[in-house]
Amino acid sequence: MIHSSAARTNSRISELEDELHHARHQLRWYQEISRHSADATIVWKMAPGLPLEFASESIRHYGFAPENLINKKGPWPALLRLEEPEKIESQVTQHITNGTTDFAMKAAIRTLSGEARKVWIYTTRLSNDYFSSVLRPSLPGPPTDQRFPEPAVLASLLENSSQPFAIGYPDGRLGIFNTAFCDLTGYSQQELARADWVRMLTPPEWREYEGQLLKELDRTGIPVRYEKEYQRKDGSRIPIEVLAHLVRSERDHKDYYYAFVTNITERKKTAEALRASEEQFRSLFEQAPISIQLLDPNGKTTRVNKAFEDLWGLSLKDLSDYNVLRDRQLEQIGLIDFVRKGFAGETAVIPAAEYNANVSLGKGTKRWITATIYPVKDKTKRIQQVVLIHQDITDKVRAQAALEKAKEEAESASRIKSEFIDIAAHELRTPLTPLTLLIQRAQQLNDKNEHIPANFLNRMSSQTQRLTELVEDLLNVSRLERGGFVHHPARVDLIAVVQECVKDAQEQNGKKPVRYQGPTGPIFITADPTRINQVLGNLLDNALKYSDSNSAVEVNVELQKETVRVAVTDRGPGIPKPQQAALFSRFYRVNTDRTVRRPGLGLGLYICRQIIELHGGKIGVESEEGKGSTFYFTLPLEQTGR
Repeated sequence: MIHSSAARTNSRISELEDELHHARHQLRWYQEISRHSADATIVWKMAPGLPLEFASESIRHYGFAPENLINKKGPWPALLRLEEPEKIESQVTQHITNGTTDFAMKAAIRTLSGEARKVWIYTTRLSNDYFSSVLRPSLPGPPTDQRFPEPAVLASLLENSSQPFAIGYPDGRLGIFNTAFCDLTGYSQQELARADWVRMLTPPEWREYEGQLLKELDRTGIPVRYEKEYQRKDGSRIPIEVLAHLVRSERDHKDYYYAFVTNITERKKTAEALRASEEQFRSLFEQAPISIQLLDPNGKTTRVNKAFEDLWGLSLKDLSDYNVLRDRQLEQIGLIDFVRKGFAGETAVIPAAEYNANVSLGKGTKRWITATIYPVKDKTKRIQQVVLIHQDITDKVRAQAALEKAKEEAESASRIKSEFIDIAAHELRTPLTPLTLLIQRAQQLNDKNEHIPANFLNRMSSQTQRLTELVEDLLNVSRLERGGFVHHPARVDLIAVVQECVKDAQEQNGKKPVRYQGPTGPIFITADPTRINQVLGNLLDNALKYSDSNSAVEVNVELQKETVRVAVTDRGPGIPKPQQAALFSRFYRVNTDRTVRRPGLGLGLYICRQIIELHGGKIGVESEEGKGSTFYFTLPLEQTGR
């Protein structure tokens, strides 16, 4: 009987101890909840500078944004604009140094409007290094000895708080949670009280991630903030942010977690909208058909699009050391002032110019561009970045240059045509006039039965020959341009052709010697000997016309590796350098005092060039004013072994 009574007593004592332990936990829960409900609550670390780790939404009542406070550096009394913050900081440090775990202080906080509000600051230890402080308005009258509200008041604060809050055991059971938490999850209090909160609320793909974070919380005791999803009773999911704390018993055993849970659906929507907007901007930026270069306010390039890379042959990496404000090439071509306007806050249109990226960066292309530069400013009108847009007008400039060149060539052709008509009319009239007079005189003599002198016939024959040559030149030009020029290539000894031509020239112009220098043996080529004789005869005729009196004309043949070179040198006045390139063009005549008086249509050298090129050779001139000229042509040697 005694044994039975003792057993019942021990059992009752055990039950009372369990109830006492539970009551103590309940009291601590209520105390913690009170600090994070309707009252403004902060969590801070006992470390140099008393850094702030968390601020509840209720801190907004004093004009602060929680997210801004946490991102700032400095002791929390100063961040909250408490009067005499150094004194508050000293008192807090003293309490903790003395081993006080729960204490209260009276203070005054200044709101953004400058209003001073008197508050009580209730502080309790959360872990070895972390503390929670609650700011509560100071009511009139002396402060009560009971620094923390009664459990019934705390429970009321918990229920009335709009901040979802829950306390859970390490084994997954929920201890305390408020109505806001029930509303967030969609479950009733009875359903949550019986639930394993991990399995009920956390989707499977989030459990390993959350478990790793809670293990880190167990190891360090430092509160963790993370994002995850809750699976609501209706099957829908909501994104949330969790700020989890660990509370340990006096024996340093983890007793429970308490967490503030925030629905971040709107934040996620905003972030997604921002991401979509950024993605749209990125797509527009990258796919824009014009070159875009983004620069920071100091002139460094921060981003370029594909059109920029294609235009300049440069990547963003190539621009790592480039600064547009220090580009000397822009100064040299007179564009730097337009660029500086953009960095001064103005929009500027940069005029067309040719820019060579290789000059400024050691690589890249040379392009003709126009550009627009404009600043991007924030709400305070500060320049955040500068946009430089390039428009490639290289093809347009080239087309314009080609058009201008074509116009000039057309005008030149028209001018040459008019000049040619004048010259042709003059040249044709020159032999016709004396020929007509000679014929009339011959008719008169014939009518009188008088003898016609032989020189009349010779002169008539000479003028007729001149007309024939003029007409033949015109016909040759026509044949060459329409592909009807006839030549008969054959195996021929070039030396024999040259020597025969020299002999004929010497006989026709006895006053000026014509000398041959070169091989005496045969040099065989494949050519039309009549046409080669025509070319060499034209060159010799010109040399004899323009050389000084009694000065010799030299014909030189030089055997080269794969070609043979024939040159005719005179000691005439020479040809100005600017005119040499046009010598072999149609209707071109050298414009000097000595050549203006010389007859001709300006077709001889043009025909020579066409004939030589028809034989696969080249023709050219070397001349210096006052020292004479050398006209030469080269022809390919006969290919053996075929």
